[in-house]
Amino acid sequence: MAKITPKQIHTLLSQAGIDNETYRVLLKDRFKVDSSLKLTEAQKVELVKHLNRCLNGAKKPFKPSFYRFKKPQARKIMAMWSEMYKKGIVREKNGLLGFVNRFKPLEKLEWMDMLSVPEFNKVIEGLKEMTARHEKEKAQIVEQIEAIFSQLSMEEKARKLVTACNEYGLVNLPMDFLRVFMSKVVV
Repeated sequence: MAKITPKQIHTLLSQAGIDNETYRVLLKDRFKVDSSLKLTEAQKVELVKHLNRCLNGAKKPFKPSFYRFKKPQARKIMAMWSEMYKKGIVREKNGLLGFVNRFKPLEKLEWMDMLSVPEFNKVIEGLKEMTARHEKEKAQIVEQIEAIFSQLSMEEKARKLVTACNEYGLVNLPMDFLRVFMSKVVV
C-alpha cells in the first residue's frame, strides 16, 4: 500500500469542505496531534477513511455554525446569540433569522455576510439591548421575591418556590439566578 501524503489529505479536506480550524480540532481530538506530519501511517489511513465518509455524506464533520461567516460582525452576532441561548434570554436556538429580519429582511441566515456595517451594528445593539432588558427584569424579579420571602417561614418559602417553579415551568433556571435566589431564601 502506498504512503498517504499530506497533499492527499489536504485535497480530501477541501473536497469535503472542511476548513483549517475544524481540521485542527479533528486532529487534536481524534489523534492528539497538531499536524498531519505527526500521524503514524495507521492514523493517516484512519483519517483518510474519516474524510472519505465526510465526503460521501455518511458523517458530517463538526463545524460550529458561526465559522461559516466571513465577516467578524456576523461571527460576533452568532456568538452573542449562542450565549444568550445558554443564559436563557432567548428560547429558540435557531430564532436568530427572525431577529435579524427585524433590521434587514433576509431569506437565509447564511446571507448575513451581505449586511452593511451599519446594519450589523443595529443587530448587535439590538442584541445588547435585549440582554440588558433581561438582566434588568431578572433583577426586578429577585427584588420582588426577596420582598415576599422575607415575610414567610422556611416551610412556606419552600412551598411557594415549588409551586412557582411548577406553575411557570421553570425547570432550566440559569445557575447564577438560582444561587442568588437560594442565598436570599435560606436564612
